[in-house]
Amino acid sequence: MLSNDVKQALDLFFTPGRKTITKDEQDLLDSAKALKIPYGEIELAAYSWGTGPVVVLVHGWGQRGINLGAFIAPLVQHGFCVITFDGPAHGESPGAQTHVVDFGQAVRAVIKYMEPVYGIISHSFGAASTMMMLAWEPDVTVEKLVLIGTPSDLVDVIGRFAVFTRLSEQVVQKMHQWVEFRDGKPIEAFSVRAVAPFVKIPTLVIHDRRDREIPFSDAQAITAGWSQATLIATEGLGHRRILRDTSVVEQIMGFLNGSNVPSIRMSTQTAK
Repeated sequence: MLSNDVKQALDLFFTPGRKTITKDEQDLLDSAKALKIPYGEIELAAYSWGTGPVVVLVHGWGQRGINLGAFIAPLVQHGFCVITFDGPAHGESPGAQTHVVDFGQAVRAVIKYMEPVYGIISHSFGAASTMMMLAWEPDVTVEKLVLIGTPSDLVDVIGRFAVFTRLSEQVVQKMHQWVEFRDGKPIEAFSVRAVAPFVKIPTLVIHDRRDREIPFSDAQAITAGWSQATLIATEGLGHRRILRDTSVVEQIMGFLNGSNVPSIRMSTQTAK
């Protein structure tokens, strides 16, 4: 039986906030075709723009699909159909709590609903969830994958959460045990770094060297030993502004269209 302090920690850890949207984001949504994508007993709020090969945008923790809105117009201009969605317990989709497995399965539901899907552009928690799902679900295939500001390991994420909320080591260990009991896997299994070599998809990993939420070392850990990955390091864009930077958008458009020439504002390293 869980103690109250462990229950409170788990509730806080698995409950995202509901981000409001800006006028520009609402205008973008108003120009979209609204969709409802079945996922288990709920329907995910989703939106579509353009025609052509499908690219799915996957948002991060406490965000909405439209928060990756800077990619929509360029993707449509390059001949893609763009799909955004609000993950479980996010935006306009139902639910109060979610976690990496649940969110990853929601990504799977979107891909299966829209398949064939050409590419995925994902951010932060959404990127980690996508990676875990792709490693564990071999029936899900895409041709190109983009990971932005991705955490490498759930143990590290819980550790940073524990420091921020001043949790005791005993509570942290109980959180690990609860996750293991819930999903039937050791806590070490929830590691993007560990599963990356099993994801055989050409992947662009973009991370800012000054990211204060997810350290750049996470990107280095993810790409080390992953032959499919190219790591792009940005400077001074942080964890969220990186999603709106024109150089980042241009780099991703080039990658999706078959090229991989880095912007002059970035440094490039192909993972060995």
